[in-house]
Amino acid sequence: MALFNLGFRIFFCAASAFAFIAIALWLAIYAGHLAPVPSVAPPYWHGHEMLYGYTFAVIAGFLLTAVRNWTGLPTAQGASLAILFGFWLIARLAWFFPDYQLLTALLGDLLFNLALLINLAVPILHKRQWRQLGILSKLALLGTGNVLFYLSALGLISDITPLTLYAALYLIIALILTIARRVFPFFIQNGVDVPITITSPRWIDLSSLFGLLAFFINELFIHHAWARIGLATLLAVITMVRIAYWYTPEIWRHPLLWGLFAGLAAINLGFVLFALQAIMTIPDWLPLHAFAFGGIGIMTLAMMARVSLGHTGRNLRTPPRIVGIALLLLCVGVLLRCVGPLLAFSAYPLWVSMAGVCWIIAFLGFTLNYLPIWTQPRVDGKPG
Repeated sequence: MALFNLGFRIFFCAASAFAFIAIALWLAIYAGHLAPVPSVAPPYWHGHEMLYGYTFAVIAGFLLTAVRNWTGLPTAQGASLAILFGFWLIARLAWFFPDYQLLTALLGDLLFNLALLINLAVPILHKRQWRQLGILSKLALLGTGNVLFYLSALGLISDITPLTLYAALYLIIALILTIARRVFPFFIQNGVDVPITITSPRWIDLSSLFGLLAFFINELFIHHAWARIGLATLLAVITMVRIAYWYTPEIWRHPLLWGLFAGLAAINLGFVLFALQAIMTIPDWLPLHAFAFGGIGIMTLAMMARVSLGHTGRNLRTPPRIVGIALLLLCVGVLLRCVGPLLAFSAYPLWVSMAGVCWIIAFLGFTLNYLPIWTQPRVDGKPG
């Protein structure tokens, strides 16, 4: 049983299972077949658990494994990893018990966020890898937003619950784009069957960084409509140029590569939908779900599939067939969720339900197929 050998194993396993369970519960609540949790409004519970629950678990699994590789120093494993996972699990289960829901969930998430941050910061600071401080700062901000969500829900501070969810979404998108900028060129060059050199001009990196910062500040604090449209247009163009620099037709032979591009394209769809608000009525929740359902959903599944294979000694060029099927289902789901309502808004509940079913099938199939990969030792006999 290798589930607690490295961070990616338990957290990818738990996150993938939680992904389809949480959306199945949300669809039941949305359709009125299940009573919502009493502590917060149903959309807030849904948003919190998908951002601070599911996505934070994927981030934890990825970084606990990546920081170990970057620094050469150990991160949580064995008993310490089990305790870290236990904090996360307590926060997820607390919502299903009527007594002290918010306080128990707050305690679990607070301990999880702090323990994760400390576990990652120690090896990074010990090796003086100052380049990784940007990632640590985003994790610290996510943890702060999580605590503020609970304090707001408990009525201990003014109601900023929506702000904490928007902040989490944008921080996660920024973290995804930061990691993508670092690893995509390497993944592409080593993942295709022909020699290729992938470039990423510095002006794209800088303009994306400052454009995102300005966009997020406007979205969270200023709320200027034309600033949103202008910045979203700029970011859409920058992201399309970045995709053009990284693109090669060879990616279509490899789901682990085209899936990453599909996640990046979904993020860009969010910027495009915000930009199109200049000429047509587009509710905010459509571009927001392009970021969340598409950008986060597709990107995290593709990354989990790749990391799990690579760190268990398996061939990255021959992933299980379910990977391509699951990624395709998520691509269909994001179109149903974010483009379908523009075609027939009166059928909005149907679009939501069909997209949710695509998500559930994708993550259910992925979890069942990858469960042996996460729980069994490496196939090459190496530790990890």
